Amino acid sequence: MNTIVHLKLGSLRGPLSLERAPRFLRFVMVGSKWETLDALDQPDDAPTPEEKCYAAEQVDSSNVHLSCRSPEGRRYGRWEKTATYKLVDDQPAQEVMRDWEQWAKWCEARLSPAS
Repeated sequence: MNTIVHLKLGSLRGPLSLERAPRFLRFVMVGSKWETLDALDQPDDAPTPEEKCYAAEQVDSSNVHLSCRSPEGRRYGRWEKTATYKLVDDQPAQEVMRDWEQWAKWCEARLSPAS
């Protein structure tokens, strides 16, 4: 089941349908063109050279039931997962967000209790 994801920047941006919704997620965008907003939810996803990366943390998640009718009038419904993300205040360097191993280490460090 995919997760419908929004990025909270004052107002919600998205929605994006993603296969994964981890606690920390890299969003990407070309310049200031909101229509290019995407997320790197798969471990093998990588940003293109023109995309800028943004680190965000999941701040809310839920399940929503949608009740619908087909064009023929048949009723149907489905459950969808939703998640909302907010940009982290201390953004890691672009080099960290562009490299999967460095990104994973950054995430792990954020989850580790302070020493």
